[in-house]
Amino acid sequence: MRHVNRLAVIGLVAGLGFVLSSSVAPAISVRIEKATSERPVSAKTAVTTGGTTDSGKTGWLTSLDEAYAEARKLNRPILVRAGATWCGWCRKLNDEIKKPSARGALSSYVLVNLDIDGSPRDAQSLGIDTVPALRVLNSSGRVVASHNGYMAADDLAEWLGKQLPKATAVMPAGLTDDGELDANTLQELIDQLRSREALFREAAIRRLATEPRLAAPAVVRVFVKGTLSERLAALELLDGWRAPIQDLDPWRPETITPQRLEALQTWARQTGDRPASAPAQLADDVMENARRELSRLMQADRDAEAEIVRERLARLGPALLPLVTAELKQAAKDRDRERLTALRYRLAAPTRLAMEWPGGFERLASTDAPTRQRAAEDLAARAQADASPLLRELFSNPDPLVREISLRTLRKVGGEEANEALMSLLGDPEPNVRAAVLKQLTEQPSRKLIPKLAEYVAVEKDADLLVHAARAFRAAGGNEALEALSRMTGHDAWQ
Repeated sequence: MRHVNRLAVIGLVAGLGFVLSSSVAPAISVRIEKATSERPVSAKTAVTTGGTTDSGKTGWLTSLDEAYAEARKLNRPILVRAGATWCGWCRKLNDEIKKPSARGALSSYVLVNLDIDGSPRDAQSLGIDTVPALRVLNSSGRVVASHNGYMAADDLAEWLGKQLPKATAVMPAGLTDDGELDANTLQELIDQLRSREALFREAAIRRLATEPRLAAPAVVRVFVKGTLSERLAALELLDGWRAPIQDLDPWRPETITPQRLEALQTWARQTGDRPASAPAQLADDVMENARRELSRLMQADRDAEAEIVRERLARLGPALLPLVTAELKQAAKDRDRERLTALRYRLAAPTRLAMEWPGGFERLASTDAPTRQRAAEDLAARAQADASPLLRELFSNPDPLVREISLRTLRKVGGEEANEALMSLLGDPEPNVRAAVLKQLTEQPSRKLIPKLAEYVAVEKDADLLVHAARAFRAAGGNEALEALSRMTGHDAWQ
C-alpha cells in the first residue's frame, strides 16, 4: 500500500509515546530473561501498605492475574510497582509509599507489587526494563501511564492524581459496537482519529474502513482540515479505499494543493452516492503490505509496539489467516510463534474483545502452559456469542485443556451453531480433538445430536474413542441412543 512505511512509523511513535515517559529519577536498567514457568503467589502474602484485595483487606497483590480479576470486580484502575529484592532504590520507593501523603492517592487503585525475578512474564508484558518502575493500568488492564525510577511520596501522590482521569476514562462505545453505523457513531469514530491512544485509533480505522459510502466524506474533511497526525490517520483509510491520493503527502505540505483536494472531495461525493458493496478479496498489493507488516511484528522490540502492528493487521480480518498459518509453520523461535499465534487469535476475535481484554491474546498464545490455560479460563468468563469464531480457532490449540475450555465455552455462548461446529470437529484428523468433543457430549448430552454421533461412530476406527462415544450415548439416554449403542456391538474395533 502507498505511504505505508511513513504511516507505520507515525502510528508506532504516537502509540508508544503516549504510555512511555522518560525519567531522570534514580533507577537501574535490567534485562529480564524469559522464564519457562511462573511462580504464582497468593494474595495472602500481600504487603499491607494500602489498596484493596479480593478479601476486602488492604494490601498489595503479587500477580497481574489477581489484579485483573480484582480490577474488573471493583471497576478500579491498577497500579503496578515493579522492583527486586536486590534493588536499593526499590526499597527507598517502598518507604515513600508507606508515608501518609502517598497512601491517600493509593486508595483509588488496585495495587500490585511485582517482583521482576519471581514474575518475569508479567514484567515483560508491561515493558519493564528498569527498576523501580510504576505502571498505571485501566480496569481492563491496558497501560495508560508509566514512570521509571524513584519518586518521593508527595511527587508520587501528585503523579497518581494526574493519571486517575485517564485510568478511569470510559472507552467510546462506538469502538466496540458492531451495530449499524449512524451519524452519532460516525462522528465518535471520526473524533478517535485524533486520539493519542494508538489502539483507539486503530479500532476507529478498522470500523470506518468497512463503511466507505458513509464515512468517506467525513474522512476527507479530516484530511483537508486536520493536523499532521489526523491527516496520516485519514490517509490510511483513503489508501484502503483506493482514493486519488497518489500525489498527496502530509509530510510535504506543498503537495496538498487546492486542485488535488478538490479531486479528493469529488471522489468522496461520488463514493457517498454509490451503494455499499461487499468487501473485495485481498489484492496482491495488500497481501504484499501484510507480509511487510508481519516482518515488523516479528522484529518489534517491545510488546506494546507489536500490539499496534497486530491491530493494523487485524483490519484485514479472517482473510489473512491462511498467510498467518503458513508463517506459523515456518516460525522457529518461541517469540515468533507466540506473536503469530496471538495475531491468529486476534483475526478471529471481535474488536470488543480486543479493546476490553488487553494482553489477553498474548497470554492465550503463550508457550507457557499455565499462562495460556489461565487465559483460556479468563476468555471463558468474558466470552459472548461474537467470540464464537475465536473459540473455534482455539480448537486447533495443542493444549488439550485449552481445547476443552474452548469447546465448553462455545456450547455456552454459541447455541445451535455451536452444536454444529462441535459435531464438525468429529471429523478432525487429530484424535485428541475428537476426544475433547466426545467428552463435551458426555458432560452436556443432547438427544438432538445422536444421529450425527451415530454417523461418526460408523466410521471411527479408534477403539478408545468408541468407548467415549458409548459414554456419550449413555449420557444422552432414550431409545435412539440405545439403538445406536446396540449397533456398536458389531463394530470391528469394539472391545
